[in-house]
Amino acid sequence: MDINVRLTRWREHKEMTKSALAAAAETTPQAVDRIEDGDSQPSLHMLERLVEAMGLTMAEFYGSLPKARRAS
Repeated sequence: MDINVRLTRWREHKEMTKSALAAAAETTPQAVDRIEDGDSQPSLHMLERLVEAMGLTMAEFYGSLPKARRAS
């Protein structure tokens, strides 16, 4: 599964907005948006910051995904 799908699924599971994740990872919401859209691949350093900002380890990030949220 691609990084963009994992990032989106985990961010939504953690109930974080793109802006909140970006602020916690010291990047921009636009950078998070580009990664989630699959338009950009994060560097390892950026990915580590995003994963840590969600309170996850890399092993958790690459492990089993939480279930997708259903649209309300």
